Amino acid sequence: PENFKRRAAGQASVVLAFDVTSLPECQARLEKLGAPCIQPPHDEGFGSVASFGDPEGNQFEVVELRYEFEGGGS
Repeated sequence: PENFKRRAAGQASVVLAFDVTSLPECQARLEKLGAPCIQPPHDEGFGSVASFGDPEGNQFEVVELRYEFEGGGS
């Protein structure tokens, strides 16, 4: 989607997304550890998503889902 701050079209990239139980708590911990917030939490319809960077410059996302998907884990 256009609202994700990713590379331009035609440039390949992979973004890991981690499901968390509390996005505010996870964001506070990541920021305390020095992970830069690339895109603050925002609503994507299925839940809240925020993007962060790691020390190597890679992007990852944390997601707090509003509901569980069928066939999900434990």
